[in-house]
Amino acid sequence: MASEDDIKRAFLGGDDDGDDTLSVSEAVSAVEKLSGQSVSESSIESACQSCGIDTGREMDCKLRMLEEL
Repeated sequence: MASEDDIKRAFLGGDDDGDDTLSVSEAVSAVEKLSGQSVSESSIESACQSCGIDTGREMDCKLRMLEEL
């Protein structure tokens, strides 16, 4: 399982703009880095919606919530 530092690095490296928010496509990259598996944007959107995260804007969320779904 990814450590908190791994998650932070994946979020910060998701779009190389130095903030800790991600679009859906950037979240896909972050999850793929953490899991080593391919994921689709639709699966990220579905997981986000399941935990009440608005994907219409860049997201600041904990990937652990998504890992559990």
